[in-house]
Amino acid sequence: MNDTPQHPTAPADQRQRDILDEAARILRTTLPPSLTHTPEARAHRDRAALAEVAALAPANLMEAGLAAQYVALMAHAGDCLRQAVQYAADPKIAGKLRAQAVSMERAAQGCRAMLLKVQAVRRKRQADPVTREKDAQTEQYVRRQLTAALERLPAAAAPAPNRRDPSPQFDRPLNLRLWEAYFQAGLPTRLDRTIH
Repeated sequence: MNDTPQHPTAPADQRQRDILDEAARILRTTLPPSLTHTPEARAHRDRAALAEVAALAPANLMEAGLAAQYVALMAHAGDCLRQAVQYAADPKIAGKLRAQAVSMERAAQGCRAMLLKVQAVRRKRQADPVTREKDAQTEQYVRRQLTAALERLPAAAAPAPNRRDPSPQFDRPLNLRLWEAYFQAGLPTRLDRTIH
């Protein structure tokens, strides 16, 4: 039997834990697959991504969401560039992958810029004791109302199991498989129209 007293989690600690849990959930569901499909590689990828989110210092769930989106988009941009190197023998596919990487980097920079703006506004409001207290009261009120609303909703159904086909064709990303299917069929793609 454990004789150490169990102290309830301080509200600020629980809030920070909730923020980081949400960032971890976003990252786990949005990061590109690890290069080697092992639990260790996925854990390393997740830890590195969470460290990047933590470096952006999110103070609330909105900031955590923006930080996680930024990190995930940059990871996908890097993955597109990695694939462009793999498909260097096919300039058409490599070019499309590079273009997609540039697009994702722009989206990531947009998330980062929005995060920095949101953080600047928050810091400015926190510098004034009156608005800081008002914001804290409003956040507590909204949190209580949303918690009550969640309790009134029916329980969410369990997600369907992931039935991913282990065949090698599914090791390539879906967008690349779709492009190849379009090219083989001779169909124009949106990227064809923007690149040519």
